[in-house]
Amino acid sequence: MCSDIELFINLIYMTDIMNNLQDENFNQYLKCVRLTQDWETFDNVQDIINLKNHYINKAIKEVLQNEKFIKKIKENTNLEIDKIKIL
Repeated sequence: MCSDIELFINLIYMTDIMNNLQDENFNQYLKCVRLTQDWETFDNVQDIINLKNHYINKAIKEVLQNEKFIKKIKENTNLEIDKIKIL
């Protein structure tokens, strides 16, 4: 069973932002993966946002605007997605 944060990070990598980044700038994509690969170090989504990585934050915005992802988050996690704030 995965943690709430692990599921959220997996959704980040299912976004168009990350799929496009993987094709267009693989080194930047790998940097994002390295930043998030140890999901146990994150207590909440805000900790991921605080990495201040442009691509990750754009992907988080995409996750939060995707009804399919929102449904998956609400059904499978205890994350309070309504409280997630990205500048």
